[in-house]
Amino acid sequence: MLGWTVLPVGAWRSGVLGPARRPAPALMTLVPLAFRVLDVAGSPPPAYANGHKDTVGVPSKSTVRLAVQFGHHTDPASPYMYHCHIPRHEDSGMMGPFVIVRPGTENQVPRTLPGAGHGR
Repeated sequence: MLGWTVLPVGAWRSGVLGPARRPAPALMTLVPLAFRVLDVAGSPPPAYANGHKDTVGVPSKSTVRLAVQFGHHTDPASPYMYHCHIPRHEDSGMMGPFVIVRPGTENQVPRTLPGAGHGR
């Protein structure tokens, strides 16, 4: 969904939560990061979505674009998660891990975690 897996500490990224074809609304969070909503379906966010957020509602058949700065704590062995609070959405691409690492070490981090697996 977001395509983030390994990010350098302090990096800013934007991403789109969706997809627009999803028929049901979603409630997304990036643990433990705060983010800013840039737009909802290409329009400025409503007033309640302004400022730093830790969770955002994604309307049905729509998208939300956000900007995130990736924290201060690095730990390549302990991933953080982005996920939807609706369990059935997690298994359809609305959940994934990411790690925050020291700049310049992104290519040294394994892309799999031994013994990890959602729903196994």
